[in-house]
Amino acid sequence: MWIPTEDDAVEMFARYFHAVHKDLVSSRAKKTAESLKTKGDLDGHEIWSRVAGKIERRQQVHHQSQKRHAQLVVAQNSTGQRREAGDFHEPTVP
Repeated sequence: MWIPTEDDAVEMFARYFHAVHKDLVSSRAKKTAESLKTKGDLDGHEIWSRVAGKIERRQQVHHQSQKRHAQLVVAQNSTGQRREAGDFHEPTVP
């Protein structure tokens, strides 16, 4: 039987929380962490802070991936060859 580690639980909650809260996910996780800290639940605060950190790292990777994809837009020239954006040099005519 598989028993999740604390890191597994953080990852699972980060994914779940993102699925439920979408764009507000990072701020909601941070608010949850701060709420727990205010109530004196330092263990809960630590875990939710880790969840918020995991969410932020996942969002950074996602944004970097989108940026990279936008930079690597593939186009076809007249011969059907695939070239990356920025790799278009018009041939010089003698």
